Amino acid sequence: MNSIKKKAAAVLSAALCSLGIILPSAAAVRGDLNGDSKVNGYDAILCRRALVNMFSGGSVDPKSDIDGNGMVNVNDVVLITQYVLGRITEFSALPVTEPDTEICIENV
Repeated sequence: MNSIKKKAAAVLSAALCSLGIILPSAAAVRGDLNGDSKVNGYDAILCRRALVNMFSGGSVDPKSDIDGNGMVNVNDVVLITQYVLGRITEFSALPVTEPDTEICIENV
């Protein structure tokens, strides 16, 4: 019965999209990188993968920016790992920090 409902919903959604009618999607869950509406270890893996992709010049999913500072960095991996381990319970109360955009090394 449940699979019939899913198929009917998919057909209805496809029909409405073909007519130019787009239904609003479910609200995004901060930290849910794989789209399953849960934040778990799979999302932590995807966040780590995004960090590696960033360093190797690949594309980065903007959803991987957990702390909202405009870039994917180690802080995002730490935050999502802490959430999965239960050390923090939400991301929304976190302060947004500005990324360091300039590094200055002086010769001595």
